[in-house]
Amino acid sequence: LTALHVRLDHPTQHQLKLVFNRNFFALDVDKIINRITSSCHQCASLRQVPSAILEQSTSEPPSCIGLEYASDVLRRAQQYILITRETVSSFTTACLIDNETAVTLEEGIIRSTLPIHPKEAPLATIRTDPAPGFNSLAKNHRSLSHYNIKLEIGEAKNVNKNPVAEKAVQELEREILCQDPSGKPVSDVTLAAAVSTL
Repeated sequence: LTALHVRLDHPTQHQLKLVFNRNFFALDVDKIINRITSSCHQCASLRQVPSAILEQSTSEPPSCIGLEYASDVLRRAQQYILITRETVSSFTTACLIDNETAVTLEEGIIRSTLPIHPKEAPLATIRTDPAPGFNSLAKNHRSLSHYNIKLEIGEAKNVNKNPVAEKAVQELEREILCQDPSGKPVSDVTLAAAVSTL
């Protein structure tokens, strides 16, 4: 069977079985053919790879400004800074928060989003990473829905789950260093100056 497999230039299991059954008879032919084709490196390289369990795709661009946002927390000098960025225009807001609990994150999201998205506007979707506080907030978001805000949690295993917010974090951190190179905790005024420069 192995010699026949090599001579036929790496056929499929079905082709190999047809050729073998034409001239020979053996017990457990299916198992033997399966073992030969599974141990063949060229057959394995030609085999179709199963499709991904979670399909990856790019998202459609927003239809207008002010509907899609991204948020993340910048940890710096023992401070937590919640950053929210509008996806299309890259307009950025930020505020200091005490910790990363769901209640604090909820207040921070409302404080940073309301100046650029009034609650009478259409539903705003804010993309976040799957941190425990954001996950808890996404499951119980009555206050956010009152302000017409919905959280969208990024896929945990995707490295690029929240690129807009991660870029905003890098830019704000660089701008804070330009405003205050000492690396000390920032005041509200310094943070406002850094955000206005962005």
